[in-house]
Amino acid sequence: MKVLLLAGEESGVLYANQIRAEILRRCPDAEIRGYEDCGFQIGDLAVMGFFQVLKKIFYFLGVKRTMEKAIGEWKPDVVCTVDYPGLNLKLAAYAKRHRCYLVYGTMRNREDGKWANSSIMIDRDGDVAGVYDKVYPTDGEIVSTERPIVPGKGPVVVDTDFGRVGFLICFDVNFRELAHEYAKLKPDVLFFSSHFDGDFAR
Repeated sequence: MKVLLLAGEESGVLYANQIRAEILRRCPDAEIRGYEDCGFQIGDLAVMGFFQVLKKIFYFLGVKRTMEKAIGEWKPDVVCTVDYPGLNLKLAAYAKRHRCYLVYGTMRNREDGKWANSSIMIDRDGDVAGVYDKVYPTDGEIVSTERPIVPGKGPVVVDTDFGRVGFLICFDVNFRELAHEYAKLKPDVLFFSSHFDGDFAR
């Protein structure tokens, strides 16, 4: 299994390193690459502010071209974007054209008109392979006056050509009940989308 793990700032890298370690623990033969493997330093990528970005616009265009070339030549099975949406979402679209699996997080307006905090997996043909709705929204999400989030129904596992994939989102990691349900489903990889590192940094 080939995984392109894209994190563009320090907190994202912290979490991405935990993802890398867990993938290798479960799949020792997995190949995992990121921006650093293509010659880029996180300190150079983590730029904030319009004028600061403008000063390095040609650098970022070069990063984009280099990463697109890497995707086309290396052909990863999965592209996982941890943060850095300005560039990562463009690379995700490029990865789709090269028939890589994609996993991304979004606020989703469900068919019943209610909102969910979701992880969505796209398969190699560009079709939706699975949708997971966060089972344990935070109190702030539930009482939001703009887009109140409703809880998902339970764990979701997708069978792919490189193994079984499950999903967790942020606050979900605090609940053992969900972990026990996933243990019964025996996923090979769990994608954990989060605004924080889930305390894995300790």
